[in-house]
Amino acid sequence: MKKIISVVNQRQGAGKTATAVNLAVCLGLMEKSTLLVDFDPQGDASACLGVTPEQTSGNGIYQALAGRRTLADLERDTDFEFLKLVPAGIDLFAAEAEASAMAGKETFLRDLLAGADNADYVVVDTPSSMGFLTVSALAAAHVVVVPVQCHREALLHLGYLLKVVAKVRSGLNMGLRIGAVVFTRCDTMEDAYARVDADALKNMSSSVFVTTVAKFDGLQGPVAAADIMAKAFEDYFDLAARLIQE
Repeated sequence: MKKIISVVNQRQGAGKTATAVNLAVCLGLMEKSTLLVDFDPQGDASACLGVTPEQTSGNGIYQALAGRRTLADLERDTDFEFLKLVPAGIDLFAAEAEASAMAGKETFLRDLLAGADNADYVVVDTPSSMGFLTVSALAAAHVVVVPVQCHREALLHLGYLLKVVAKVRSGLNMGLRIGAVVFTRCDTMEDAYARVDADALKNMSSSVFVTTVAKFDGLQGPVAAADIMAKAFEDYFDLAARLIQE
């Protein structure tokens, strides 16, 4: 049975897309058949894998949501053997407006991904907001990965996000759980404790897996394509291994 992992944070700059892309790449490097779904109209995850907005016109995830194409039609090969991409497209901006008047709209993505029969793992990158697209990604997921900036204020915003996850769990997706909270651009847990509210972090760590990903200032794209010896690659790889073990 495939596992669907949605990477979510409503704040820009949290490292959400980098986490989604690198997690998907690492799962692929472990020879797990992986599908990365770019569910953010900005298309940053697609760009990280070399797909531009011009290339996705009429060929993005929105076409499947609208019933015009199948998910399999939209899958693209990547530079990584076990990783395929379903790109976003500018037309995805229309999804929230068009879906707002339709009953059961939040389950569109879940129903669509039910047909991803060839994937062991599906990783969904989401917008930096809590609108229809993000809620749909939560409704579709088995596991949520939450990247957060490594500073004190980030925990305040994290509290709101966790409340949204709990609400989706109670109404749309009873099996939804938090797989990891990831402090990005943060070398170690000791560094995280020094930079955020230590007591709050300790309390959170007692019920949720918390980890860090080191800062990496390479070119845009997967860390594995730039420096497989980087600490950030090791951190993403360890995160992928943890999610596989669950």
